[in-house]
Amino acid sequence: MNRRINRIKDYFTFSRGERLGIIVLLFIIVLLLFLPMAYRKYLRKEVRFDSNIQAVADSFFASLKDIDDDAPRNTFRIEQEEAPLVSKSEEFPFDPNTATLRDFVRLGFSEKQAQVILRYRSKGGAFASPKDFSKMYVVDSATFKRLKPYITIHIPSSTKPLDTVAKAHVAAVFVPVCINTADTMELTRVKGIGKTFAKRIVNYRTLLGGFQEANQLTEVYGITTEAVEQIAPQISVDASLIKPINLNTVSYDELRKHPYITDYQAKAIIYYRSKVTQIRATTEVVENNLISKEDFSRIKNYLSID
Repeated sequence: MNRRINRIKDYFTFSRGERLGIIVLLFIIVLLLFLPMAYRKYLRKEVRFDSNIQAVADSFFASLKDIDDDAPRNTFRIEQEEAPLVSKSEEFPFDPNTATLRDFVRLGFSEKQAQVILRYRSKGGAFASPKDFSKMYVVDSATFKRLKPYITIHIPSSTKPLDTVAKAHVAAVFVPVCINTADTMELTRVKGIGKTFAKRIVNYRTLLGGFQEANQLTEVYGITTEAVEQIAPQISVDASLIKPINLNTVSYDELRKHPYITDYQAKAIIYYRSKVTQIRATTEVVENNLISKEDFSRIKNYLSID
């Protein structure tokens, strides 16, 4: 009986070394428990930004420069490919039905743009009035306004009237469809645009806010420059129907969805607006390097301040 009691006592008694080990272990546990509180109270220093540092941070965002986006974008930079070959355009009377490539270049068109007009003529196309010339997708509204007083179209007196079949063919080809108002059903009336392309055009038009030139259709996935050349005589563009972005009310999520604005640029614009409270001119985004001059030239017609 006494042996059993002694054995039980052996389980609950500790030697001097064991007691010392337990004390050291308890000391370490207590130290670990109080160490975080001591660090927060006595050792850690709170980082505070003075006014100078804040000013430097603000100036950084004010001097933001646009960075190149490595990811491919689905936009087509027509202005780069079709830069005019002459530094100064000329104005002189011309007939778009007979003008040469050199004549069009002198008028301010690039060589490629001039070739588009000549190719259209070589396929049997003709211009019966200045308005017909304005329907060419390489003739933007500003160029047409400048050249309209100089357009002189000569119709030979010996021209025979079109027969009924020819008139029907012309009517079927030259159907003016406004790409800024047409729905998918109307767009399918254009020869060369099916249901798939019609849906893509409407969806992209919604993101863009409207088309200002027909060549913007090349930014729609799957539509080539050749396709636009084919459908150009059948469509029209009314740039006055563009729905601009109000820089003073647009949200970050809405702004970054625009095809011509990167996520980085959207953040910079929203931050800049928060600092100035109100943007008073659309040019502020380029003057403060929020958007490059090249990008601003593409999107300026899509921006507003009220």
